[in-house]
Amino acid sequence: MKKKELVEIIRAVVKLEVKKAVKSALVESKQQPSGPMSLNEALTQTKDSGDWKSMGTFDSKDARASFAAMQNGTSNPGMNDLLSNPAVQRDESLEKALTRDYSQLVKAMQK
Repeated sequence: MKKKELVEIIRAVVKLEVKKAVKSALVESKQQPSGPMSLNEALTQTKDSGDWKSMGTFDSKDARASFAAMQNGTSNPGMNDLLSNPAVQRDESLEKALTRDYSQLVKAMQK
């Protein structure tokens, strides 16, 4: 058997298998209701699947508590530590550049 003959046989078999798969997918799609799913159908399907139960509960009280904690700066105590004790070495020249009063320079540029 030559290489060309083998390629032709493989091509014919693949074509046949793809044809079967497409036919089966078409039959399956015709069995499902056509058109987009309504919101109620989607919500019912989600409720019935049960996957959402692993998310836990979160209501308006939890949201208010989280928001209040963010406003008071207590939502992430590690962040406060990070700001007060930075892990980066302080560079005096950079600190001087960032805290310098640039108002005189801006006035000179505006003239």
